[in-house]
Amino acid sequence: MTEARALRRDDPRELAGYRLTGVLGDGGQGTVYLGQKGGRHVAVKVLHARLVSDRRAVRRFLAEAATAARIEGAGTARVVDSGMAEERPYLISEYVDGPSLQQHVQRYGPLHGDELDELAIGTIGALSAIHRAQIVHRDFKPSNVLLGPDGPRVIDFGIARTVDSATTATSSVVGTPGYMAPEQIAGEDATAASDIFAWAATVAYAATGSSLFSGANIPAVMHRVLTAEPDLSGVERPLRSVLADCLRKDPARRPTARQVHARLTRQASAPPAPLPASVRRRRLLIAGMLVLVLAGSALGSMWWPDRLPEAVGPQLHESLSSTPGFGQAIGGPFGPAGDQVTAMAVGSLLGDPIVAAAGGGVIHLLRPGAERPPYREIPVGSSRVTFVAVTEVDGRAMVVYVADGVLRTWNVADAEPGRFFTCDSENPPVAVADGRAYLGCPNGRVITVDLRSGRPAGEPQVFESVVTALVWDGFQLVVGTGDGHLLRGGARAAAGAPVTRIGHLGGTRIAVVTTDGRVAVYGPDLAEVIFTAETAQPLADVIERDGELVTLAGGRGLSAQEGEHEVRLLDEPHEVTTIAAGELGGRAVVVAAIGGSRLRAWNLDR
Repeated sequence: MTEARALRRDDPRELAGYRLTGVLGDGGQGTVYLGQKGGRHVAVKVLHARLVSDRRAVRRFLAEAATAARIEGAGTARVVDSGMAEERPYLISEYVDGPSLQQHVQRYGPLHGDELDELAIGTIGALSAIHRAQIVHRDFKPSNVLLGPDGPRVIDFGIARTVDSATTATSSVVGTPGYMAPEQIAGEDATAASDIFAWAATVAYAATGSSLFSGANIPAVMHRVLTAEPDLSGVERPLRSVLADCLRKDPARRPTARQVHARLTRQASAPPAPLPASVRRRRLLIAGMLVLVLAGSALGSMWWPDRLPEAVGPQLHESLSSTPGFGQAIGGPFGPAGDQVTAMAVGSLLGDPIVAAAGGGVIHLLRPGAERPPYREIPVGSSRVTFVAVTEVDGRAMVVYVADGVLRTWNVADAEPGRFFTCDSENPPVAVADGRAYLGCPNGRVITVDLRSGRPAGEPQVFESVVTALVWDGFQLVVGTGDGHLLRGGARAAAGAPVTRIGHLGGTRIAVVTTDGRVAVYGPDLAEVIFTAETAQPLADVIERDGELVTLAGGRGLSAQEGEHEVRLLDEPHEVTTIAAGELGGRAVVVAAIGGSRLRAWNLDR
């Protein structure tokens, strides 16, 4: 039986006649317990006590119970009972003894052969039953598929809704980035076709072990969903063609769950054509190494030196002390060799200029000009670092980062990792300021972490949409959402598209970047847009220099524009994967990861 955590002091011991024996999981809405009565095990979901006074939360919980009870057929966890106990709503469902698909893949790797076929057919059959009940799941993803002893089960109807309730007075983006269909990200209503897209992304994850639309942060993931064609080369035929049809950007062109189920069952009954063992092994090797070959070998031979100089820090420091003009490169390529840089930050720690670059399971702290070794490496054990920041807390140098969706802290002096926080997202947005870190979650919550104590500070703030970007403006938190809004205290403004990045320019001005490549600067209370620019590039940022705004646009090349003056920092043949702008050694700079392996810095001062 799947292991359950021990009950805590304030957990109930009995509910609706069931003895509660352990905790199966916690979420933003409630806690799921393992219940038992007469030798029968069930899953008991109870609304959090702090939400009992929230009428909307209670209504949503009861709606989930009613929705799940409508579904008939195999492939879902059957509802046993629901109701109210001591003013707290509960939902009792059949217990599925098995890990989630996400847990299984993380522990044992991708599924193959009959296991993958069983997953695909079982889950699309469940989705067909859900759609027959006129229900749209809206959050189909690997963590919502349980691998039970009798086959996969689809769970969690917390944000599902019936088709006849699709029109609402206010709309918000709900779902999990990376498994949301393009139309959901664009703020349109989720339909059965949106579930088909999410199903295909989930099955592709099961087949390859990685997300189709991974990115450095939530905005990058959303941009890939909207614009990039998924790479299905790691999925065997004929499943690959089925998934490709389900992942079409236009929802009208996707097949229905019933049609997909029919295709898969026909294919499963056909005898497979065996491949020689050497060919099967070669396919797996090619699928696993293709990206490394392109990013590391081909691009490296185009323009990077064969080996990294041993003292890259002093090289950059000497360049920082010189006076290159606006848009001119500062020194040559520097930083870690051969790593896929997924997150960067520039700033200072204890008076030293710092470039932090995450990649290859390590966060590299480049300390140019110091007599100490030129950089320090912090092992994080994951290549999926989506955020990194350097900060000082009570005179201590600290690194805050997100790896595999988990927010962690690291005390540089002690070389020790601190506490960790998670909220069911592969790449949550984070803001770090004034001794606190703010962690945005897909369910609209923002968790505040006190970096001094390493503990949550107060109750989470709750918003109505997916939180995609955060910044602390010196007085309060500013939030960007997936449905294209900015929230600052009681003020609200429409950004026109999902928000990918927010920056504080000083005073009351906020710089905002959206998925369509638009950059805008908002004044006090978000009431006035005082600057706009169109970049048409996947990476964009804006920095203030001597009262002037400089717009940065990267992707195929990199450019900087100040007023009417635009400078090409890097030509188009070179791909920029990550950029970070800020002050380094007293000078405004932009640092870019080019092709994911080397860093370059450019001066933005006059």
